[in-house]
Amino acid sequence: MSYLNLFFAWSIVFLCISAHLYSKDNDKKYSFFWGLMMVGWTGFALSQSIAVFGPPSGIPLLMLLSNLAYIFIIFAVLNYLNPYPRTSTEEYSLKWGTKNLEPKNLIIYLSAIILGIILSWYGVLDATFLGIKGVSSLYFSIAFLMAFTLWFGGWGILAAYIAGVFGAGILSGLPLNTSLLLGLADVVEVVIPFIMYRTLARLMDINPSGKGILNNKNWVSNWAFFLSFAVVIPSIVGGFVGVMILYLTKSITVDLIAPAWFSWSVGNIVVLTVIGPLLMQFVSPWLEKYDLTTKGIWS
Repeated sequence: MSYLNLFFAWSIVFLCISAHLYSKDNDKKYSFFWGLMMVGWTGFALSQSIAVFGPPSGIPLLMLLSNLAYIFIIFAVLNYLNPYPRTSTEEYSLKWGTKNLEPKNLIIYLSAIILGIILSWYGVLDATFLGIKGVSSLYFSIAFLMAFTLWFGGWGILAAYIAGVFGAGILSGLPLNTSLLLGLADVVEVVIPFIMYRTLARLMDINPSGKGILNNKNWVSNWAFFLSFAVVIPSIVGGFVGVMILYLTKSITVDLIAPAWFSWSVGNIVVLTVIGPLLMQFVSPWLEKYDLTTKGIWS
């Protein structure tokens, strides 16, 4: 019966997607309704997936794809909350805020936080290094958290901290006091690229949202900047901060500092190098087109 429920749930999701796409071109008054149906049924389908296959350590790839589908559907619904291109003329900066928040912004920020927690949890469950709680060999959520911060500013930083506290910390079995501190490691890893992309990137004619990283005419400087300030430096610094927090809270012994730091840094470098450019290339233009990015820190 569980497998039947799973098949039924995902079938409904695909039917809703089909109806949504059809209504978009033929009967737009129903497109928003089918968009909401997609979100609701996808949530139910995800719960059925977990019920059938158990915890994410059993099928991490399916869980990852399911949650990627969830965030994609959220974006699709937001597209119909704000259906017409409305690119802002404001420039990216470190100002506190440049515009008033709208409901669609809050929805997307909340979705980013939820997705960050889930991906962080999966990462430390499925690729735990030497059984050390909170340390993952492939912490794939960091690529999403980095992109969220470039797109949504302070909300992305908040998502990184909450994901580190709950996803990598509490849900992985670490005590509360350690988890509250461990979230700072993720913050360090996203704050470095955020500051560099909002300041130095503009001087080098690089888009602060990362748009065009794979086809920009200045691709050499674009990639050099990305690898330096969004991949290598944040991974090494954030890894050191995270491992030292674990050591100072007596979660690891001194002999594990070096290997844990190496695993944390190298794993994040790999994840950021592979996933980061794809998110920046294909999602950044869409977010900018519909004015969903945060040009200041909070708005």
